[in-house]
Amino acid sequence: MIICSNCGSINSESEGKFCRKCGALLPVSKSPPKIKVPFGKKDKEKRKEDSKKENNKQAELQKENEQQKVVSSNSSSKEKRSSSNLNLQEIPTDDDIFFTSHEASVEQKGSEGKTKEVNIGTFDDMGEEKKEDFLQEITPTPFRGSIIQEKDVFGTQKARQKLEEKKKQEENLRQVRNVPEAEPPQAKKPKKKNEQKSLYERRHKLEKDMREVLQFISKKFQITEPQEKQISQKKNTNKKEGEGESEIAPSSMNEILKQLLRIDLMIEASAIIKEDGTILASALSERISDSLFATIGQNLSMIGRDIIEGLNAGALRSISVRGTTGVIDLAPIDKSEPSIKDMLIVIFSNPKVKNGVINIAVNVVRRQIKKYLGIEK
Repeated sequence: MIICSNCGSINSESEGKFCRKCGALLPVSKSPPKIKVPFGKKDKEKRKEDSKKENNKQAELQKENEQQKVVSSNSSSKEKRSSSNLNLQEIPTDDDIFFTSHEASVEQKGSEGKTKEVNIGTFDDMGEEKKEDFLQEITPTPFRGSIIQEKDVFGTQKARQKLEEKKKQEENLRQVRNVPEAEPPQAKKPKKKNEQKSLYERRHKLEKDMREVLQFISKKFQITEPQEKQISQKKNTNKKEGEGESEIAPSSMNEILKQLLRIDLMIEASAIIKEDGTILASALSERISDSLFATIGQNLSMIGRDIIEGLNAGALRSISVRGTTGVIDLAPIDKSEPSIKDMLIVIFSNPKVKNGVINIAVNVVRRQIKKYLGIEK
């Protein structure tokens, strides 16, 4: 172990000459390196392991010797059987002939007493000779079938012949029956063009004919200038009559309130009241009465006026109070006219009523009340 002189960390000698923390050079120790002396227990363990390995090797050698003996005994029994079978005069196989030729060549060597090179055929040589007999080059020829067919992927020449025969039969039948062959698609295209041209020509002719007819009719029934003046005068008189009918003053204020139903059918009840609570006209429903209209109108107008005047927001235009099943709207009819200045309109309607219906109602009621009172010029 070496202690770093820079940071004081402990480093092992095997890690190197540099500190593992700060990277500074470590001081070199002059003392010789320590030698590890093995203990007695480890030597005993090594000896036991060596003895076990030797015993295993000996056991393996004994097993191999026993297997060789069994194989040699089996081979000797097979040779005896083969010799007995040859004595029965059976047809020898290629392997038997090969072994007999091999034994004959060995006997010749022993008789002569001199070593001679004898060409003995092997199994590979025999296989190559047989291959030479069977494998031969074939001259390449083109494929006569068709790759694509109606039913199968790879067609044959027979399928082509069948299709050609079917086509010939159909042609023969057409010739016998004198049926004209179907024209190719290219011959049909000019017909379509001709039809389109004929349609355009017909349209132009119709347009010309219609123009001529209209010109003829306009000449026959020409309208002169005095006649035109008479027609315009009649129109003006009809307009004035219609305006006079629409400008008829209402007979009562209740009729004015009935006209509010034309604005929106969701209006259930309405009333024209004064600021002090007196009712001038009312159209009631099951949920509201005259006394309620009077108290609501009087209180709402006072509260609204106080709020707007306290905020310096000008004059009161309208107040709306919305609930889950009903809406009450209140608005003054006309503050500029002194005779109508105290009048208020109150509307009680369903929550599905149109937004801003109070503004439309104020304009309608203002115009009708002025006509009823004769204020409008």
